[in-house]
Amino acid sequence: WRSAWEVLQILRPSRWHLWMRLALPHALVGLGAGLSIPFINLYFTQRFDLSKTAMGLVLAAASATMTIGALVTPRVVSRLGLVRATILTEALSIPFFLALALTVSFPVALAAYVLRSALMNLSQPLWRNLMMEITPLEWRPAVNGATMLCWNLGWALSTQVGGTLIDRSAGWLGQGFDGYALPMLLTIATYLLAIAL
Repeated sequence: WRSAWEVLQILRPSRWHLWMRLALPHALVGLGAGLSIPFINLYFTQRFDLSKTAMGLVLAAASATMTIGALVTPRVVSRLGLVRATILTEALSIPFFLALALTVSFPVALAAYVLRSALMNLSQPLWRNLMMEITPLEWRPAVNGATMLCWNLGWALSTQVGGTLIDRSAGWLGQGFDGYALPMLLTIATYLLAIAL
């Protein structure tokens, strides 16, 4: 009962502004990610006619870059501070996502995907660390659970929309464009809004 009472205290209306500041960016990133990230395999195999073996190499390259980025992150944080590092890594991923949405060149798409993955996936642990720092110790489990719930709900709500947009928006940017550009551009918009918040 005591833990339930503590959660109710945390959820009092006078504290909703803090919840919005912490949870809304997570919901927006989850919403944006759900529009396009589940379809990355299809994007590469359909837009560039990649084999499954080549797709495995693309995903491996992105994972390797994320690992290198994780090793560099503490140095970036010590130089810029947690807030600037969080915003910078997320913001720097945007041009690469834009290139991914608009390019018809496989080398450009590969480089954009690998760098976007590294930067965006680095920003999330930094954001979680920042969130924990600004949250009172006794609130941290509830805040962590609520923000993860917001991210997962955003992803779950937008994945169907992303698939529908891919099916229906081919040619939206001009002749020869498939349906992947529009959901990716909408993902960028949600990421920019999350960065602003």
